[in-house]
Amino acid sequence: MKRGITAKTPKQALTHSCHKQTDLSAWKASPLQKPTGDKQQTASDDVDHRQDPLEEALSYLRKAKDRTPPKNEVLQKHLVTVEKIAQERGLAPEELDILLNIALSGKFAEAVSLRLLKNMVPTSAITEDSVVSAVSWLCVGKCSRTTQVLFLKWLIAMFDFIDQKEQVNALYGFFFNFLLDEKLFPFACHVLYLLTRKKNVKPFRVRRLLDLQAKIGAEPPLQALLSLYKNFCPEMVSVTLPTNTKVQFKNSENVWKMAISNIKRRLYGAPLASQPNLVVTACPQSRKRKWNTKLVLPACSSHSTCSPDPLHLF
Repeated sequence: MKRGITAKTPKQALTHSCHKQTDLSAWKASPLQKPTGDKQQTASDDVDHRQDPLEEALSYLRKAKDRTPPKNEVLQKHLVTVEKIAQERGLAPEELDILLNIALSGKFAEAVSLRLLKNMVPTSAITEDSVVSAVSWLCVGKCSRTTQVLFLKWLIAMFDFIDQKEQVNALYGFFFNFLLDEKLFPFACHVLYLLTRKKNVKPFRVRRLLDLQAKIGAEPPLQALLSLYKNFCPEMVSVTLPTNTKVQFKNSENVWKMAISNIKRRLYGAPLASQPNLVVTACPQSRKRKWNTKLVLPACSSHSTCSPDPLHLF
């Protein structure tokens, strides 16, 4: 009898123990069902987030440590992403704003900044605030002279993409000071030529331009700017200037012009000569852009705003 009881007792104990384990497992499984769903949702959100590689690249570039080595593998990966997307479909205004600030802030080495600037291809109007913010970085001298030159080239090429220009024109004096820098001089002349209005023509500026001409000679960009000043205020510019010489500026738009042409080709799937011109003609091209009519730029409306639709740019 004792043996029977002894044999039965472990069996009952085992059965009871198994029953308890089953209940415990069920209890544990129940509250974990919801977290499992949350994990699945989180994983789904992560996948959705990774579906936008440009957003990921911009986030990295903003948060990366200053002076990250240019050959850093992660940095190179995100630079390639920016280049690929910019060349394939262009960049939205908010994307341009972020990249302009990164490129001109001196956060990365010069090679990285130049690489970013060469891919500043817009899909719609560039906000005036973005340009003013970018110029403010030039005031603090964080970026190299070569980077400043490339930025001015970009500004010249994208001038007609800027939605409004009142605040940019307010920086006229700042750009005027660039005339004293040998490397920046020709591009500063070009920017000033695009910005100049009658209100910008002042006697002290005329004197500085004439002094500069006496020092460096009759450089074509300087002659063009003086001629424009004389057109607005002939009484202020008494010197004789060539009247039959075509305004000449160095072609600084090849990089972005080519990118825009490639995007047009992908959009229309036809040779450039047969692509439709979707530029709105609400207001005529500025007289100050005559020498550069080969580059199709978006015309602004009477309210100085441009359509956000990429097709209206190309």
